Amino acid sequence: MQDNGDAAKYINTQFVVNILVWYHLALMGETVKLTDPRLQRLICKANNFTLQELIEIVEINGEL
Repeated sequence: MQDNGDAAKYINTQFVVNILVWYHLALMGETVKLTDPRLQRLICKANNFTLQELIEIVEINGEL
């Protein structure tokens, strides 16, 4: 990243939060995704997740 400043601008906090939320969404079972309105809301949102939404999906994962 030191050699390519453009990449460093791309990989910011929002990018990391989005990747982490989608990582957790990908690990969820299909049945849970289809029946949990919180997960459906996150899937529909698709990007620009907040830190609170990341915490929420980690908590959902802990409930299962």
